[in-house]
Amino acid sequence: MLDAHDADYLIAGLRSNILSLHYEDRATPKQRAYVSAVSGGIAGGAVTRLMGGRLIPGVVVFSLLGYLGQRSYNAVDSWQMEHANTPSKPILQRIADSKWIPLKTLSDDEYRGILGEKLLSIEAEIAIIDEKIEELEKAKANGQNMTGLDPSSTR
Repeated sequence: MLDAHDADYLIAGLRSNILSLHYEDRATPKQRAYVSAVSGGIAGGAVTRLMGGRLIPGVVVFSLLGYLGQRSYNAVDSWQMEHANTPSKPILQRIADSKWIPLKTLSDDEYRGILGEKLLSIEAEIAIIDEKIEELEKAKANGQNMTGLDPSSTR
């Protein structure tokens, strides 16, 4: 009795024979889908009938499975062929470029620009603090001269 493993060989052999004899191995993807449907239907119907089931439902189900499987394979194959010649970025670069990740990759010039802006803001803050220190020193010097006291004598 045939089992599922034998059915796979039957489908593959039937399909490859139809493709090589009828289309001389130059079948279009659409023709390959039709051949897969026919060979799937023949093999699936035969196996279903040999296992005690009904022929027509086996032919219909396995024809659909063969057709849909080949169409899926054709779609994936065409997508891979379209993207085969495009250079892909490393996975970390693709993650960083994703709109879902709040990180951004920076070039060296962009990073230098950001560091330059930070340096300018820090220098501005230092200048403001230096001015405040000078004002406090002047106020301290003026405050000591007004009271006439020597800061070392108050200890």
